[in-house]
Amino acid sequence: MRIKSTHSVLWVTVLLFAATMLYSTSVWSQPLTLSTFASGLNGPIGITADTNGNLWVAEVGTGNNDGQISILTPNGNKYPFLAGLPSVFVEETGEVVGPWHVYLLPGNMVAIVIGGAAGTDFGASIAWASNFGFLPGDDPLTTADITYVDHIGDYVYSIGYTDSNPYAAEWDNDGNMYVADAGANAIVRVDAATGDYSIFATFPDFPSPLPFGPPFVNMVPTDILAAPDGSGFYVSTLTGFPFLPGAANIFHVDWNGTVTTMYAGLTTITDMAINPINGNLMVTQLGEFSLDVFDFVPNSSQLLEIAPDGTVTPVVGLLNSLTGVAFMGPDIYLSSVFMGEVYSLKEQTTLPVTLSAFTGKAQDNGNLIQWTTASETNSASFTLQYASDAQHFAAIATLAAAGTTPLNNKYSFTHLTPAVGNNYYRLIQIDFDGQTHVLGTINVQRNQTETQLHVT
Repeated sequence: MRIKSTHSVLWVTVLLFAATMLYSTSVWSQPLTLSTFASGLNGPIGITADTNGNLWVAEVGTGNNDGQISILTPNGNKYPFLAGLPSVFVEETGEVVGPWHVYLLPGNMVAIVIGGAAGTDFGASIAWASNFGFLPGDDPLTTADITYVDHIGDYVYSIGYTDSNPYAAEWDNDGNMYVADAGANAIVRVDAATGDYSIFATFPDFPSPLPFGPPFVNMVPTDILAAPDGSGFYVSTLTGFPFLPGAANIFHVDWNGTVTTMYAGLTTITDMAINPINGNLMVTQLGEFSLDVFDFVPNSSQLLEIAPDGTVTPVVGLLNSLTGVAFMGPDIYLSSVFMGEVYSLKEQTTLPVTLSAFTGKAQDNGNLIQWTTASETNSASFTLQYASDAQHFAAIATLAAAGTTPLNNKYSFTHLTPAVGNNYYRLIQIDFDGQTHVLGTINVQRNQTETQLHVT
């Protein structure tokens, strides 16, 4: 699997506004609320939680060797841990490759799965570094602090494969490492005692049902998890072009490397996690690909729960480009590579402001942004932020709020210098005690002939 950069993706227009859905009351006692936990990330892919309440995120970067591993503290602030990792924009395919996943292992070791070119210092490899004594806010490590590299790609090419893209990894109880290679479409085993590499399992191509395009479709493994019952591993698949709906599977791989299908009929699965509450499998769907527009359909990314009997239940949808899922206690966190955001999915709490509308409209003199509250409690002000790329937001207006009131209140601001194309607006509410709440994000598109507003 390789991830397209935002330079070549035009569909990321529908953003999080207000998404709340009722989840199984046998698992959670309250409905779950989806909110933006962190933003302004450079292509977040894999995420993992530590024991201090932090999230670690692999940022693939922008293609300028700016890949990095970052730590998101419980308040959503980002602190780089290791910067300057490979991040390469592949012009002929419009793709960025770089750090895909990060793992926290015993002995204060951090393992980083990196795509890119084999035969280089860190490309197509697993890079290892220590986080001993590191605290969020310390100066980030650099590639000079990497203590060891497993050159997965070099091995894969040496045995005759024509592509290698290490994407995810897992370990057994003896410390042996199993790497899901999304270029070789195989699992590479690294022996903990000897360091020897071997092909543990493979995922053959399957015939394409379409009369055009390649005759065979790659299965493309995207994640590997240790099976909770100790029987081997679960492996998720994306499938290659044309990203056919219902063509992705989740496989079981036993300790002999035998591959069997566990769950079929899925679409573009990018990551997995075990629900710690009920043991079900949670998976992220990247999206649904449209052959009509030759791109992924906006709002088609979602989080799914799969029960042992194969029942698939949508947990939350109407999202874009989900690439990672992780649990911290009962709370779920999701990463979106193209939106540059990490979302949290938690039991519903009462917000100090009930937002009933958040809209935007392109006008001759700029973009008119309006929002309406149905009630406010302890509400000091609103800050409107702007970005042209859905990542690097900056405040453009602060408006006084109504304090505490059960009445409707309307607010408006005209942005006089919008860009042609995408214009992203994020609304932040600030309490009198200084707490902030992200209420939503919208996108106003401007061009010469028409203006479209996409809100979710």
